[in-house]
Order: sequence, then C-alpha cells, then structure tokens
Amino acid sequence: MEKKFSQLLLAFLKSRQALILIPLCMILHIYSMMSLIHSKHLWEITDPYILSGYFLSYEQGLIPRGLIGTVYSLMTGFISGNMFFALLFAGTVLFYLFCFYLLLFRIRKEEDQNTAENLALAGLLLFSLPPVWTYTLSNFARFDIFLFAITLFSVISIFRDSFWKYLVLLLVPAGVMIHEIFLILFLPLICATAFYKTEWKNKRSILYLFLLFLSCMGSLYILYLMRKNMPSAEVLDALCIKNNNMGNMDKLGIAIYADKTYLQHLSYAFRSTILTDYALGYIVSFFVFLAAGFYPFTLWKKAYKTLPQGEKLLRWKFIFLLIAALIPNLACIIATDHSRWQTAFLLDINLVIFLLFSDEKLSLKLPAPSQKTVQWILWASVTAMVCGMTTECHFSNVLTGICLKIARGFKYFYTLFFS
Repeated sequence: MEKKFSQLLLAFLKSRQALILIPLCMILHIYSMMSLIHSKHLWEITDPYILSGYFLSYEQGLIPRGLIGTVYSLMTGFISGNMFFALLFAGTVLFYLFCFYLLLFRIRKEEDQNTAENLALAGLLLFSLPPVWTYTLSNFARFDIFLFAITLFSVISIFRDSFWKYLVLLLVPAGVMIHEIFLILFLPLICATAFYKTEWKNKRSILYLFLLFLSCMGSLYILYLMRKNMPSAEVLDALCIKNNNMGNMDKLGIAIYADKTYLQHLSYAFRSTILTDYALGYIVSFFVFLAAGFYPFTLWKKAYKTLPQGEKLLRWKFIFLLIAALIPNLACIIATDHSRWQTAFLLDINLVIFLLFSDEKLSLKLPAPSQKTVQWILWASVTAMVCGMTTECHFSNVLTGICLKIARGFKYFYTLFFS
C-alpha cells in the first residue's frame, strides 16, 4: 500500500490536473489563513520589527540592511505604502508558486521512474513543512524572501552556465547589503555551486570562479564599511519613526540589531534560548528540522556512493555542496531566530538534491524508495501539516506549546521535590 502511494503521487504530479489543483489549493490555504486575521491592511499581519527594516535608508549613509528600505522610499514616492506591501505580498505568493512549478517540472522531466518517485517524495515533504508556507503570513515581508530569490536565481544561472550568471557577481553584494545573514544562509551554496560547475581545463570557467571570489571579498569589505558606519540605536529608531508612512505602530524600531557586537549576539542567543523555559522547544525544534533534512541527505548519500572512486575532485565537489547546505545551522549560535536559519538549511539541501539529479553529465539514478521510506515520508508530511504555523524561533506553534508545558511541568516538580 505504501509502495503504491509513491507511484500514485508521481502519476498525479505528472498529470495535467496537478498543474492547476495544487497551486489552487495553496492559494486557498493562504486565503483561509488570511480570513482568520482581522486586519485592514496587509502590512498589519506582520511584526513591527520586520516592518521597521523598510523605514531604514541610506540617508544616514551606507548602513547595514538599508538597501530594501532605500528601494521602498523611492517606490513610495510613486505609490502608497499600502500598495507597496500589497504588491510585495502578491509577489511573495507568485514566487512560491514559481518555486512549486520549478520543482514540479523537474519531477515531470525525470525519465527514470524510481528517481522521479524519490524526488516526488522529497518535494512532498518539503512543501508540507510549516516553514515553507508560514513565511507568506506570520513572517511576511522578512528580507529572507529576497535573499532566497537571489539564491535561487544564482544557483540556477550558475548551474546552467547561463549568461545571467554574471549578474550574480552584483547580486552577491546586494544580498549582503539587504541582510548580512546572507553570508551564512545562502552565499556558501552559491559558491559551492560555482565550484561544482568549474571545469579546470576551461579558462573562462576558472575566471568566473575567481570573479565570484572577488565579489565575495568585495561583499565582506562592504559589510565592514556598513558596520563601521552603523548609527546609534537612537538614530536608527528615529529614522524608522521619521520614515514611517504606514500609520501608528507599536514597538516600531530596530535598535536591537544596532546596539550589540557579534560576540554580544552570541551571548544573548545562549541566554535567551538555553536559559529559559523555551530551551526544550529550541532543542526539539532543532532536531525536528534536522529530521526534515534527513531524507534529502540520504538521497545525496546514495548519489555520492555511485561516484567512481577515481573521481576525487567530483567527490570533493559533492561534499562541499553538502557542507554549504549545512552551514545555515551555525547561525543558531549567534541569533535566536532558529526557524529562519533552519528553514534556509532545508531550502539549501533540497536545492542541492534537485540540482545534482538534473545534471545531465552525471545521469544519477536512484533505486525505488522502500516501503519504510514511503511510510515515513507520508506520516511525516501529514504530521507537519497539522503542526500549526512556524514561530520565529521554533518549528511550529503546536510543538512550542507542547514543549513549553513539559518544561514548566518538569520545573514545577523539580522545585516541589528538590527545593
């Protein structure tokens, strides 16, 4: 029965109905969630701290995270702020639909039945996870969507050796100027993809890798200049209030990112996660995210084992792609937004899989998924769908609530019997 499910799933994904029904269900799902939010304007569904980033600009000089705010200030000279966020929300939904179609067409294009079944299961698991669709609502307007869009464009352009890959040389510093976390979440994957596609006997290919290296170094220098030019927390908050053209907002301001060094961020991340009642939630969420990435990891491992022993350079390229996908988890050490960093990890590792299995030079094939694998994916997907929305720091609000009650219950009994 479980074996038949993967075959039925693949048959459905290859049908014409899937091209319409699945996107329609996604849109209806977003609409149903929107109907539960009683807000007059789209920008009201997200956190004021997130919106504060749109009120920063380069009028205070070259400062961190000021690029999007500068674009916002220019665009709102022609359209209203409400219209801007309405367009941004529509663009976000369309971007997710575009990502779905990319994944769907890749599965439909795969000629090997067994490999296509594995990719279909990976796609099912990915799109059933709360983080994938939560970011259109509870974390709507976060800069992460721009960073992932840059990453998707970059890795596809580089992988296909398209002329557009030269635009990546400008998009890399743009990503750092949007948000410096780009350096950890997505830039390693872009670099690993470029390294993977480099042909050492081709001078043009080597030149591109060198130019990308210079782009990365330039991005680090830009980050140094931005950090050096960082205004005080009071100046940043005043800038947000001054440029706020959306009406009254509570807790408007972005000073939290200005008044700490990276070492202080590390200390704050530890104290506000491990030393609180939410510690169990953080730990459980971390392992749930890793479990969600385990299946695409097994596909990478199976592909790695098929490589000839003599192809040492190719094997190293595979390893670098995997390492690049794992790096976003390191951001959990310096910042508390764990679900954001680990969502990037899931996106990265699935990108790696779909890129590797679309490499015509390798023609990688996979054995049919086992009954246990199909059963695990099915139950994991169903469970994920009922886990609620992803919170800022946890896999889902349902999981957070359960872990919080367990932690406080343990704390109560510990105090009762040992104090």
